[in-house]
This record gives sequence, C-alpha cells and structure tokens, in this order.
Amino acid sequence: MKRDKTGGREKGTPNNVTKEARELFTQTLEGQVPRLKIALDEVFEQDKDRFVELFTKLAPYFMPKKYDVTTKEETLKPVIINVLPLIED
Repeated sequence: MKRDKTGGREKGTPNNVTKEARELFTQTLEGQVPRLKIALDEVFEQDKDRFVELFTKLAPYFMPKKYDVTTKEETLKPVIINVLPLIED
C-alpha cells in the first residue's frame, strides 16, 4: 500500500547538503594535489603495480565517469568491421 507524499522535498529536487558536501570534498581534494603528486611519485619509485592501483582509485575524483546517454527507445544497430585481410591467389 503506497501513500501519497505529504511533505519534504518534491521529486527531483536536489539535496543541497549532499551538493555542499561534495563541493567541500572536491575543494579539499584539489588542495591536496601537490601532496598526492609527491606521494604517488614515491610509490611509483618503490612499487609500480601499487602506483597503478592507487592511481586508478584516485582517477574518478578528478575525471568524471562516462555514462551511456542513449534512450530506451533508441536502438543501436551493430557495426561490423571486417579486419581480415584480402588474400589474393
């Protein structure tokens, strides 16, 4: 049994607290970039595998993830690329 919404934010209204928290986190992280570079340089010299692991974990904070923006109604047709070379006898 679903009840009607009687208060609070309207559907689709952004949560300002979440927005402010994300902005604060971003500002804090951006302020640490010089330290992160020094630390990552040290890790790189000691253990390149660990460097790659840490770098990939940090990357989403500096580069937003890409999302599929196609609509449900849109159907994509497959693209077939023949890469087999032509053989002449």
